Amino acid sequence: MHPTLTIDWGPLHLSASTYRVAVIVAALIVVVGTVLVAIRRGLPIARALTVVAAGAGGAVVGARLLGALNSGAPLLDRSFRAFAIGGALVGGVVAGAVAWRLYRRSPIPGGVVLDAAVLPAGLALGVARTGCLCAGCCFGLPTHLPWGARYPSGSNAHIASLDSTDLLDQLFGGPPPVHPVPVYDGGAAIIAAGVGWWVDRRLVRTGRLRPGSGAAAFLGTYAMARAAIESVRYHPADPGLLGPLGWQVVFLTVAAACLTWMWAGHRARRFG
Repeated sequence: MHPTLTIDWGPLHLSASTYRVAVIVAALIVVVGTVLVAIRRGLPIARALTVVAAGAGGAVVGARLLGALNSGAPLLDRSFRAFAIGGALVGGVVAGAVAWRLYRRSPIPGGVVLDAAVLPAGLALGVARTGCLCAGCCFGLPTHLPWGARYPSGSNAHIASLDSTDLLDQLFGGPPPVHPVPVYDGGAAIIAAGVGWWVDRRLVRTGRLRPGSGAAAFLGTYAMARAAIESVRYHPADPGLLGPLGWQVVFLTVAAACLTWMWAGHRARRFG
């Protein structure tokens, strides 16, 4: 665990939360990456910047709103402790769509921007979850699997495991290993981005699916993975907005909605 990133080189002395740094880097990746890909796909620079900027603002608002509702943290808290990735995805898509609609009619479908965000978003989620792993803020249930992560004594994972494991085992063997949930989550996001990129390249650009299907494939794949991850993620006695089963239902519903939207678009293009 490295909750603090420190740079001490000559006259330069900097110290910042690893999680904060990871979130900022992730935000830069998704914003800059989406703009560059969208421009390459034919979107005018001004429109790409406007839509992506609106999406970024909506992502911050959505992440803060859902995080505050789930954790009980103040909505206007300036710390990074009450952000939720699910809220960022929803808020970014909604705000970007609204900004797109406010522009005059364009020959380029709005789904192109969503598809352009797939690879940057997957990479950004992977970077953000690296920050979670270093900070120890997200962790799973105790496990005996060989890739279990062992957090140090006094960490959040160690304190949470005191109620579920034998105290004598911890006294002599140290904190038990737990499922590395941030690794699962970040890996799932990157794999889902690969699926979305393949759908966009092989099915959208060839006309078999409508624009936006790459983003739908990304969200659907990631949501299915998150539903599985929730089963091994640690949830406190007071889980906040929803418990593990509730979040699994939400994620599976999102996945089903994405797949249904893709299938409806395929049928419309095939028989329309």
